[in-house]
Amino acid sequence: MQLTEHQYDNPSEPPMFCMLLRKHLEGGFIERFEQIGFDRVIVLHVRSRNEIGDEQTRKLYIEIMGRHSNFILVEDGTQQIIDGLKHLSPSVNSYRTVLPGHEYLLPPAQQKK
Repeated sequence: MQLTEHQYDNPSEPPMFCMLLRKHLEGGFIERFEQIGFDRVIVLHVRSRNEIGDEQTRKLYIEIMGRHSNFILVEDGTQQIIDGLKHLSPSVNSYRTVLPGHEYLLPPAQQKK
């Protein structure tokens, strides 16, 4: 991750995942962030308020894995997936499922030697 001065054009209509992130994270603040071990996963812990004003904490997992990279929004207490940028069904990935309502599992660790 890095800061940039480069300007990017926004689409005229935001993608659905962007609107979902706004719904759950807008107005919130990052309490902390961490890298899982020395692996390719970064977690942002974001505290915000829901529609009725109650505090909530969400985790945004950023998986940096080349063409398999993904953003996954998770309920803090239950590790239940709210949604992910890319969905993975059991027919696509036998190790884990990335679909709303399923429990979040970290991707398998790299076996680099």
